[in-house]
Amino acid sequence: MSRAASATFLGLGALALLGVGAWMIFSEPEREPPAGRPPYVLPVTLAEVERGTLRPRVRLTGTVSSADHASLGFEVGGRIAALPTREGERVAEGAVLARLDGLEQQAALHRAEAAAARAERDLERWLAGSREEEKRRLAAELAVRKAEAELARKEVARGRDLVASKVISQSQFDTLVAEGQAAEARVAAAQEELSQAEAGTRAEEIEVQRAEVALRRSEVEIARVALAKTVLTAPFEGVISERLAALGDSVAAGQVVYVLVDLTRREIEVDVPSLHAVHLAENARAVVALDEDPEFALETELDTLVPVADRESRNFRGLIRLAADQDRELALKPGLFVRVELALEPLRDVLIVPSDCVRLVQKGPIVVRAVEAAPPGEGEPAALPASPGGPPAGHGGPPGDHGGPPPLSAEWVSVRVLGSDAGRSAIRPLEGELAAGDRVVLTGVDLAFPNAPLLPRESGGERSPARAAQ
Repeated sequence: MSRAASATFLGLGALALLGVGAWMIFSEPEREPPAGRPPYVLPVTLAEVERGTLRPRVRLTGTVSSADHASLGFEVGGRIAALPTREGERVAEGAVLARLDGLEQQAALHRAEAAAARAERDLERWLAGSREEEKRRLAAELAVRKAEAELARKEVARGRDLVASKVISQSQFDTLVAEGQAAEARVAAAQEELSQAEAGTRAEEIEVQRAEVALRRSEVEIARVALAKTVLTAPFEGVISERLAALGDSVAAGQVVYVLVDLTRREIEVDVPSLHAVHLAENARAVVALDEDPEFALETELDTLVPVADRESRNFRGLIRLAADQDRELALKPGLFVRVELALEPLRDVLIVPSDCVRLVQKGPIVVRAVEAAPPGEGEPAALPASPGGPPAGHGGPPGDHGGPPPLSAEWVSVRVLGSDAGRSAIRPLEGELAAGDRVVLTGVDLAFPNAPLLPRESGGERSPARAAQ
């Protein structure tokens, strides 16, 4: 078959298809919505507003931390001579973590100990007084001085006669007199030394020496403390989380060498918004959960709420202190992110609805109340109200089992959510009317606009109150 003939057949086939389609379109009779039914209805399920008591809970986030964690460093500077502990090791209280090269401090201690020992020996000597041998020596010395003084007196007596007879000169006589006086002075000095030895040490001198001993002993303690500062020990039992120095490093006083964390005393810090902080129950019950372990759950209570809000976030800091017998497997490790559910004070005599009934719009939370729709005018269908974001007018509603217009329409009621628990929320109406026994939209609330026609549907295998009333 030629190429021209093939093109001709294809064109005739296309024209035939177009003709059939046009006939089907223009021959279809025009369909109109049934009389008395609006062009759009919203299928919904309804819930009843109740009045009662709700024990709300709030879900917050927290962080596990250690109640005792310390950044450890030496109080003096020096070179690290020993660094036996590694990261991740558990250490006991008082365990040696590191040492400095403390040769200078060791020498200072030896010097202070020697000075203290000398002061103590001097005090013992002062307390014991002079020995008997010393006293006998001083007595003999006194006797010698007295003999010398007696001889000097006799020389002076003979000298007077010799001066008178011109045998010696006056100057020679004056020398004899001076020697006699010196001999008498030596007798007095020897007598004083002997008296002091026999009387013992004076009390004032002993007290001065005792003060000297106390001073030297305090210098020894200072030297020992300085030497002890060259050894870094653990202030409590814990785990080394960081080591920030190496063997042989020269470190300054206060420079961090280790970070020690106590895993036995842990706490959970929770930021509580002010809205919930004022409604926290005393010793509020708390349930702690971990995203990493869905099966983990710890029931405890909030130990304290610091009564000062953070200046930036305006949140309050809550603390859950874990007891020693809680979480023995250490699932809650310091630094972990946790979820905390806190119980608030009971809300009494409040309106309660399912939490799914609450819808958040631009002006805040609302519920959609189902009210009796106004009957349409005689012989004309119910008017479809305009709605921003609602379904377009003329959209056919779902097929129903009745021919009249839906008896209910939607009414927005602005509310304030007071608290929630187990899928139920306590609310307070801000604009509009709402009372116990009213019906609010549960399923379909996100599509309901003001004055939208509502078509209640069965929920959970049972007919809704609205359907039962029809």
